Amino acid sequence: MSVRFDDAGLVSCAGLVPVLRLVEDIGLGQLIEGRVDLGIPVGAKALSVVAGMVAEADSIEDLD
Repeated sequence: MSVRFDDAGLVSCAGLVPVLRLVEDIGLGQLIEGRVDLGIPVGAKALSVVAGMVAEADSIEDLD
């Protein structure tokens, strides 16, 4: 058995694009930056975790 993508428009994360756009549009990253102070920017990392949760990541290892 072999798997191939025969459409140049197919990408592996296409299902996350609408979710990530919504999260970006509502300013979730900026909200997190304003509320969480760890001494480093955490907004982008938090959005990565949200995307992983949407993609059904069960653990931190799944986010890798």
